[in-house]
Amino acid sequence: MNEFAVELTELEKIATQNLPSVANALRGPATVLLTHEGLGGPGHYSAVDVVQNAYAHFTDTLGNRQRVGCDRVDATATALRAIVAAYWHADGQA
Repeated sequence: MNEFAVELTELEKIATQNLPSVANALRGPATVLLTHEGLGGPGHYSAVDVVQNAYAHFTDTLGNRQRVGCDRVDATATALRAIVAAYWHADGQA
């Protein structure tokens, strides 16, 4: 007979602590990637310097992908919290 077992306490920890920590850890570098700090300081880069423009585009792409990843981690944590709540409720523990 197949059984489906769930460790609710562990799932709850993942949903409320681990996944939010992952998303927060990814947000820091995303902010740095989107800063565009060039030779002229934050937010400034020479329009004639093709390398800096290409790098800015590259870091925009990375930063935006990282933000999307953070949003997906947050959505997973939210869904997992709802699943855990449903299991607690079904077990009569909520």
